[in-house]
Amino acid sequence: TFGGGTKMCLTWNADFGWCNWYPGPYVPVMSGGLLALTRFWWQATGGYDDQMLSWGGENLDQSMRTWLCGGEILVATGSRVAHMWRDPSKPKTMLRYAIPADHVRRNRLGAPEGWL
Repeated sequence: TFGGGTKMCLTWNADFGWCNWYPGPYVPVMSGGLLALTRFWWQATGGYDDQMLSWGGENLDQSMRTWLCGGEILVATGSRVAHMWRDPSKPKTMLRYAIPADHVRRNRLGAPEGWL
């Protein structure tokens, strides 16, 4: 079964997991690919890290960048997001491009290394 929620937390191994128990409207770490921000904030904080490769870890970088540059991440309580979880038994959700594991690892570790 697949999980989901509204809040994610950073783990000690530079990953993230759901933490819906976290109190208040603030979100410690945003879920990957689900962000909305002003153009001003995007440009002021430098956008995406150009050292990241392919896919993975961008949510860790953007979350740390936001909090450490004086921003906030809040739950958008009225919003609804649909996500098609990858399920190997369903051809419609099959991965159609390669995600090199070493790129994901490098990206995930690079975010805390660069910001902490």
